[in-house]
Amino acid sequence: MSQKFVTVFFLSFIFLLAALLFFTTWMDPMKTIQAPWSIDFTSDRNSSYIKFKRLQENNNFTDLIVGSSTSEVVLPKTIQEKYQVNAFLAGDGGASTAVRYLYMQEAIRSKPQLKRILYVADLFEFKNLTIENQIYYQKDLMAALDTTTLSLITPPSAISRIYDFISQKALQNSAKTLKDYRQYKEGTYQSQYHLDGTTDKSMVTFRSEESIESRSLRLAQGYKNVYGDMNQLHEPTKALYRNMAQLAKEKNMQWIIIIPPWHSIFYKQFEVHFQKTKIFEDWLLFIKSLASENIKIIDFSYPISLQKGITDEEVFWHDGVHFSKEAANIILQEVYVK
Repeated sequence: MSQKFVTVFFLSFIFLLAALLFFTTWMDPMKTIQAPWSIDFTSDRNSSYIKFKRLQENNNFTDLIVGSSTSEVVLPKTIQEKYQVNAFLAGDGGASTAVRYLYMQEAIRSKPQLKRILYVADLFEFKNLTIENQIYYQKDLMAALDTTTLSLITPPSAISRIYDFISQKALQNSAKTLKDYRQYKEGTYQSQYHLDGTTDKSMVTFRSEESIESRSLRLAQGYKNVYGDMNQLHEPTKALYRNMAQLAKEKNMQWIIIIPPWHSIFYKQFEVHFQKTKIFEDWLLFIKSLASENIKIIDFSYPISLQKGITDEEVFWHDGVHFSKEAANIILQEVYVK
């Protein structure tokens, strides 16, 4: 291979890289996950963005539910039927603390009737405080965050942004978006995200031939690089929690933080590490330190959850951390009755 060829190839690569970086700052924010060149149509590919849009469209709720995928079985329909309260589900798979706060701020800003926020907390929030590309490069989403919060967040890397344009996932999602758009123009498109924030893709209805013990062990392996590597709580995340507590106080709003249950088998895979580092204990103590007149802590952490009726039986679990709607109903009873 000649030196001239190598030079031309290198310069071409640099030129392409520069062009991609230019377009990331010049083009309109992406409306679909990892598809920044897409047409002006919001498809289901960016779950965070579509949830945000549904939140803006819905003016009929007083309670907001935020969290990761574990919160997606805390159903507005159940809350309405059992407690005559209208709620919106802004739970989003893998959501960082910043994304949850984003939903909170937008709801507080645009919904004067908002009274209560149900926050399903996660230990993994305290590993770091990052924000995903599909949020960071979406201008109307980021506009919902205040400057203090933005200063706490670690932005995504430039390299990860390049993959928004050229990765296989980007191409697949763009193809799906174009298919969605064609159906939209034909009048046959149906979003999987409903006005109350729920989605057809959630884990509400779940069936598996695999035992809950096996599912819990398998999931724990996937969390090894998360909980197995945590030695202390991330200070910027703690700071953001305190900011959320201050916001709730200023707005005279009830903030209910739910410490969710884990299956015994899942917890015990990390028990030695938790005892050594005290990370789990520190997390519980920090969350509980936020309690005040308008901030209520509902503790379903292991092993307290067992005493409250969420046992290791399969009926309460999808896997080691994703609890079922039956378990959610027990939690909601403590939210709205006790």
